[in-house]
Amino acid sequence: MLPPVKALVFLLLLALPAPAASADPNEAALAFLEKVRTGKLNLEPDGDTALSANTQEQKRREITRRLERTALDLETGTLEAADSKTDGDLAAVVIRKIDGFDPARLRVCAVALVRKNGLWCPAPVPASFENTGIGFAPDIRRRAHTLEDWMLDRQASVLGGLRQQVTERMRAEILARISLDQLRAMSADEAGRTFIEACAKPRLPTMLALLGGLQPNLPDDWSSRLQYANAAADAPQSANLPWRLLVAPDVVRAIVHQESDKTTGQLSLACIDPAGAKTKALPNIKFIHLGLEKSTTGLWQVNPPQSFLEPPDARTRKQWAEHQNDEDDDDDLLDTLPARLRESHPLLPQATFPAALTALQDALEAPTPLPLLALLDLTGPVDTARTGCLKAISLWFWLHDPAAVRHPVLLDSVEHETTAAAGFQFFAVPQDHFELRMFYFERGDDGWHLLSGLALDDLCQDRFAAVTRWVSAETDGWTDTWRDKVLADAPTITPSDEIPPPSAADTRKLLDVWFEAIDSGDFSAALKLCARLDSKDSPSRLLRNLGYEINSARKSKGQPTVIGIAPGGFWTAATVRTHQAGDPATACYPVISTPAGPRLLLEADLFISSDRSRKFLNNASFEHLRDAAPAAAGDLQQLFDRLAKDPSPE
Repeated sequence: MLPPVKALVFLLLLALPAPAASADPNEAALAFLEKVRTGKLNLEPDGDTALSANTQEQKRREITRRLERTALDLETGTLEAADSKTDGDLAAVVIRKIDGFDPARLRVCAVALVRKNGLWCPAPVPASFENTGIGFAPDIRRRAHTLEDWMLDRQASVLGGLRQQVTERMRAEILARISLDQLRAMSADEAGRTFIEACAKPRLPTMLALLGGLQPNLPDDWSSRLQYANAAADAPQSANLPWRLLVAPDVVRAIVHQESDKTTGQLSLACIDPAGAKTKALPNIKFIHLGLEKSTTGLWQVNPPQSFLEPPDARTRKQWAEHQNDEDDDDDLLDTLPARLRESHPLLPQATFPAALTALQDALEAPTPLPLLALLDLTGPVDTARTGCLKAISLWFWLHDPAAVRHPVLLDSVEHETTAAAGFQFFAVPQDHFELRMFYFERGDDGWHLLSGLALDDLCQDRFAAVTRWVSAETDGWTDTWRDKVLADAPTITPSDEIPPPSAADTRKLLDVWFEAIDSGDFSAALKLCARLDSKDSPSRLLRNLGYEINSARKSKGQPTVIGIAPGGFWTAATVRTHQAGDPATACYPVISTPAGPRLLLEADLFISSDRSRKFLNNASFEHLRDAAPAAAGDLQQLFDRLAKDPSPE
């Protein structure tokens, strides 16, 4: 159940993935594999494949497991059609995956296709016509086997050709980004900075150029440099330590020291990894020391520590972390961190406090901590500035931690002369308790910014006296009213059978947009598609179930599919095939008409199942509904019982 209350939100439907079937077999094969690797494939009969309706459930599970393995192979890289062959209503397409420059990451796979009603539909099993229902006529089976043999042969030959081409392609792409003359003209400092900037993007060709990829004689450890740099650049957010510190978009970096002569150099980089902090602890500052040397041909080369060129096992990561704690000189570099961070990420003060507050709200939702640091004053005592920086990064990660569902809600704010404050509820599901976070602002010569250290200290108590009195007076009231602020976009309703329930088409549109919002983890957008009953328990039930929906979507390996829609007197109910914890389940979503359009009643947690504990939870939901709206509860109970007997009504 998902996004905004506005009708324009349904325009998002235009961006949903296209069906895998196509008039062109190459396009159909590519669309199929794209859906496989993104987990968006509908494996129901008449879905995204030519799966036969006679395929047994056990066989479907086997196919699903095989496609999951295929998805892992295709996780990153570009898919291209390498070759194809057509024989009447049967076809075969060989697909190659171009994935950086590491030969070990190249993949070639094949897709069998069947033409139905003028469109090519991919077979569910790669490189096979199995379970497509093409029949057992000798001629058809012979043609299918011929195409299957062709796919096996072509996969091997295409892979061999790719491996021969990869080194030439690597050098050509590197030279397209950076020339030999540019490398020779750089100083050691420029080469080091260029490498750090390339890693942060990440731009693999430039990274490889500075790791020695253009040297006449490649470094002795080139295969390791290529392998680990390629892996880090392909998946920067999930890269292993220590490469993660160079490439992950949410890591904050600053060069804190450089020294060099004509042929050698060293660069020290301070890195703050939000994900490296333990629960409610400040993240540690890690240092990376990179060596640089100039070859006899005049090309600069970056030499990372040995830990960057070893398998990312637990022992390597532990040794690297212990080495970090033993660096005697790093304590001296800590004092330079606030100033170096400010050089890399300038302060962006705002002209007015309302503008600063808006900038703060945007920064808390931003995909990296950098916009938040751009609002934070880093002057004053070094320890205070450094601690404020770590606090800001920790707060940002608390909201963006992929293991949780959290959302900042502005409660209120106050402005007094040159000081101001804003109170936020940092809502986390399913905890449902008050979590107040205060942000203090002050007006400097250039405008409004967050207070250095992100907290009040003895030096600023006097000038913030009026603001702190306001905070003390308001806090008790926020404790009782924060849920109303969180749920402001989910209207309270009184169900009525005088208002027609939503049509099947509008219900399906709502659910499509809902799935999109849940899949992206957009808490605000999802909440705007919900309504709630006028009941004491409704807020906590709605927030808890919304958290479960988002968490389930993160763990799901399949796309939810609407399998039935049935109208009643108050409601329209939809049955949806989901994949909770990898297992299929059938959910029942009640949808009701409101002045703002169709809305989901998410506080009703209903699944069609014979499981005893699930029946207990269903009954608890109906008890809640009967207490709040008896007639509407009875109508929904009848709809649910009908769908339990036939989850896929016409």
